[in-house]
Formats: sequence, C-alpha cells, structure tokens
Amino acid sequence: MEVFIALLCVAVVLWLAWRWKQTSVFKKLGIPGPEPNLIFGNILELYEKGPIKCHEEWVKKYGRVLGYYYGMKPVLLITDPYLLKDIFIKDFNKFINRETFSPIHRYNPKNPHSQSVLNLPGQAWKDVRSILTPTFTVAKMKQMAGSINSSVDNMLDVLQARAQKGEEFEIFDTYQRLTMDVITKTAFGIQTNVQKDPKSSLLRATKLFFVTNYKDPIVLVALVFPLFRRLCIRLQEFIAMLMNNGKFPHKMLVGGIKKVIQLRRTNPEAKKNDLLQLMLDSSIVVDATETDVSKLEAGNTEVEKLEAEKKETTDKKIRKMTEAEIQASAFVVLLAGYETTSTALAFTTYLLSKHQAVQENLYQEIKELIERGQKLEYASINKLPYLDKVLNESLRMYPPVHL
Repeated sequence: MEVFIALLCVAVVLWLAWRWKQTSVFKKLGIPGPEPNLIFGNILELYEKGPIKCHEEWVKKYGRVLGYYYGMKPVLLITDPYLLKDIFIKDFNKFINRETFSPIHRYNPKNPHSQSVLNLPGQAWKDVRSILTPTFTVAKMKQMAGSINSSVDNMLDVLQARAQKGEEFEIFDTYQRLTMDVITKTAFGIQTNVQKDPKSSLLRATKLFFVTNYKDPIVLVALVFPLFRRLCIRLQEFIAMLMNNGKFPHKMLVGGIKKVIQLRRTNPEAKKNDLLQLMLDSSIVVDATETDVSKLEAGNTEVEKLEAEKKETTDKKIRKMTEAEIQASAFVVLLAGYETTSTALAFTTYLLSKHQAVQENLYQEIKELIERGQKLEYASINKLPYLDKVLNESLRMYPPVHL
C-alpha cells in the first residue's frame, strides 16, 4: 500500500510538472496574456464571461498580440491589422494548415473524413482550393441566382401562410430551412421539401452538429484532459445518434452525399451545373497552383483562365480530387453554409425589428429598385448600397463565427 501511495504521489508530481510546462509556453516566449490555471488554463474565465467579452478585456489589458490557454491548447490571439495582413497575404505560405480541435478529424491520409478543404495540408489544400474557387466567380454566382430566388419564394409562401393564421414562429428555424434548401439546390442539385416539412430528417440531422456549445461538460473534460478527448468525442456522437432516432447524423449525411455522387457517375443525364459536379469533373495542372494567394480569392478572373492554362501545359501532371476529398468537402460545404448564413440572417432581422428607421430606409431602397423595373437578381443586388451597409453592420455586431 505504501508503495502504491508513493508511486501515486510521484505520478501526480510528474503530471503537475507537465501541466506547468504546458502552460508556460507563452511566458517563455515573452508573449503577454492572462495567467493560466494549472488545471483549466483560461477556460473558466471564458466560460464565465464568454469568449467575445474575454477577448475584448484581454486585448485592452495585454495588447493586440497575446496568448491564452483554451484548456491545455495554447492560443495566440492577434488583433493587429498590419500583422494579420502579413499572416493572410505576405506570409500566407507559412500559415496554410488549419488546426482542428478533434484528433479524429485532423488530417490523416487513411481517414476519409479528414480529407476536406478545411483539413488538407500544404499542396493538397492548394490543389483542392484551386478546383473549388471557380464555383464562386461572378459568372457561376449569376447561374445560381435562379435557384436561390426559388428557395426564397418558397420561404415567402411559408411566411404568408403563417401571417394569415396570425401565429407566432421562430424566425431562426425558418432561416435554417431556407439556407438548407439553397445549399442542397446550388451545391448538390437536389430538390428537398425541407422548408415545408416540419419533421425533415435532413434538417434534424444537420442541427445536431450544432447542439454542443463551448460550455458543454463533455467539451470541458476533452479540453482539460486531452487523454480523454477521443472518448468524449465518441460520447458526443453517441448522444447525437440517440437524438436522431438511432442514426448517426454524420453517417446519415455523408451517406446521402455518396448516393448523389454515385448517381452522377453512373447516369450522365443526372449531371448538373453545381458545386458537386465541378468537384467531380474538374482537374488542375499541379504546377499551375504555385500561385500567389490572391489568385485563390473568390471572384478573381484569373481562375477563369484555368482551362486555358491546362491546355497549354498538357505535358504536366493533372490533379483531380479524390473520392474522399469530394465527400469530405461536400459535407463541409453543407454544414458551413447552413449555420453561418442562417445565423447572420436571424440577427439582421432582429436588428431591423429593433431599428424601425433603418428598416424603412432599406425598404424604400429596395422598393425604388423594383419600381425602376429591375428584379432582385445577382447584378441588381449590387445596386443596393444601403443593404450592403446593413448587412456589414449586422455582421460586425453579431458575427456568426467569433475569433
């Protein structure tokens, strides 16, 4: 018994020494920041005040470059615009790879779920990014406008029916259904009834990916004790499965994407002009991706020269997206567009309801555009500067993804 107690004491001392070393990274580098707790890092303060308020207070106290600990993970917070410009443009080649919280979804060549554009490293990321970028050129966006307008019309029908009944409803749920409808049409060419089906299995499965928040006890355990991180993630997946009528949401959504991919490959008539078809058909010359990051910006006309460049360099290696990259990237598009867009729309609606004068000015601008005989299309939207200001201010006040 004495030997066991002695070994336990030694283990505890070694563990505390390791924790102290883990929470001393920024101190050794001379980077200021809040003093971390040996067990929790700075996560307790983040839980108490929320990340946005904490960041604001820390920046005021420690400056525009500081370090804190999200559990045991050191986080370098940079709010200096000039330094950020260097990171995102001048020195971008040193900051390509993205860190992930989940070790299960961290890039692994043997794990197909980790092959999305968010997780791919280095050259693989650049290749896939170059293939995806042409989807967001002006020409492609104009082609998608019809599908988007169709989804908006469906939402207006739903709102009109509710208005006639005089019933209250949650606008966020309405916007979630709208964005899901838009994404499935424009990215996968699928017609769904998600806006009018109150029990949509597609919407329920997607919502479950955003049930967990940063205050979840399971997340806290995973952050504080990295050894149990995989177990915590599996536990979350199991809980989501129970809430989804016994089906794992991830497997359910990826399974649906696989079926669409298989249909496109086996039936030429099923091909459509959307993001998924672009990923299936497109290829790039590997050497041609060695470009400045500005050429990877959405709407850049350089990407429209891609096909011409390929014809001129047929002697070079052609790179196509793998099956795993297509599936994982399609899944990310589904999740990323769904939550961020619906959140932005919900907060913008909230702000307009609180500021009647702004709402009236915006209404008059849109009304004048329509009275001039113009439709609300991709090109005409750019002629609404007040709408642009309203959306920018809403995103500034309530960003869907905070730092």
